[in-house]
Amino acid sequence: MMDYPLLNSTQSPSALSVWLYAILALVNAAAAYRTGKAWLRERSAGAFPFVPISFGLYAIVAAVAAGAFPLTGTLPGLPESFKRWGDSALSPAALCILWWSVLFAMLLLRRPLVSPRSRPHVLNLPAIAFLLALSDQGFATLVSQPDNVAIVLMVAATLFYLYVALSSAVRNDDRIAQGLPPLEGEKREREKVLVWPDLVYIELIAMIVVTAALLIWSLALSAPLEAPADPLHTPNPAKAPWYFVGLQELLVYFDPWLAGVVIPVTLAAGLIVLPYLDPSPQGSGFYSWASQPRAAGAFLFGFFGLWLLLIVIGVFFRGPNWAFYGPFQPRDVPKTESVCTQPLSTRLRTPGSASQQSSDEEHRLSAAGILVREWPGLTLLGLYFLFLPHALQHGPTRAFRRRVGAIRYHLALFLFLFMLLIPIKILLREICAVNYVLYLPEWGWSI
Repeated sequence: MMDYPLLNSTQSPSALSVWLYAILALVNAAAAYRTGKAWLRERSAGAFPFVPISFGLYAIVAAVAAGAFPLTGTLPGLPESFKRWGDSALSPAALCILWWSVLFAMLLLRRPLVSPRSRPHVLNLPAIAFLLALSDQGFATLVSQPDNVAIVLMVAATLFYLYVALSSAVRNDDRIAQGLPPLEGEKREREKVLVWPDLVYIELIAMIVVTAALLIWSLALSAPLEAPADPLHTPNPAKAPWYFVGLQELLVYFDPWLAGVVIPVTLAAGLIVLPYLDPSPQGSGFYSWASQPRAAGAFLFGFFGLWLLLIVIGVFFRGPNWAFYGPFQPRDVPKTESVCTQPLSTRLRTPGSASQQSSDEEHRLSAAGILVREWPGLTLLGLYFLFLPHALQHGPTRAFRRRVGAIRYHLALFLFLFMLLIPIKILLREICAVNYVLYLPEWGWSI
């Protein structure tokens, strides 16, 4: 059994919350001071300091929450009814749709979200929601495990830097619309400096800071090492390291040859050839959304909307028997799989479907009989990979087709549609109870 020293006391999650509330109060107080100084320096007639006041109010709220714990012994938390409703309503499909909706909302509403008045709320409300959830003992134990702390920080950091990147992109798009160069193209940004001592000095300081942070981390959190491998005892669930748990989650929706080999290799190859598919220098070297909205949106959906999401599901929402658990559900009671999935041909009850034949009869089917049985899947995949790119080049992707040519266009569309197979399969399995679009067990592979 793993030893988690931070969780030996029932008070440790509350103590962790107090520290986080205190840090949030200090950060907001510093932000209020800095934005207040900027307002005093550049204020115009009739202007009101919304931003400093907002940061200051959040600092007060966080400080009160941290200071009230020694007096009352409790911290603010989510209502039990809300937690029960969230656990019952949340499913893999609901979580994916919610995650994608948040990502699309950030991209579509990027301009109001990055405005100075919205910034205090966008940065504080997710942090406060997380701290409120920490009042639940099970949730606090889950996210504060030594092997999960890094994943929490990774998710928070990636979402924060996505917000920073969108802020820079909005500013650059506004400058370009006004005929000005982007921020990265200003003269002071293009000045050259010497590698020694300017760059090496900064890198040395960064190396020392990172080394000190890792040393403190290793002292504060025990290494999440379990007992030596025992062939007679398999952990339940047996999870891969965080950088492979996304592939392990893909095994729920795809055959091993697809989830473990074809999908990772194809997506990695797509990232390698991506710069050669659209060699246009437009939008290169600076943050911008208007320059390459489709390429930026596809990349963000692939990384944030799929890869990061699969890691989060595998780490925080999969429990014993790889069943899906809500964030506040106890993991000591194993759950059984509730989704009864079937191939598409079986769901549609086509002639010769697997539901109407025994396994021996299926293996005796000729190649023509198998293709007749799976004609719905073959038709859908043909329309998806062959007809859809041809139809799109006369509509939304017409300009891209003219700019890059036929070969690059069809290769880029194939990679994009191949990536979209992941969310399509997730929704088909969780909503329509379809596990395979094309079911070919006689030939040893299915999609």
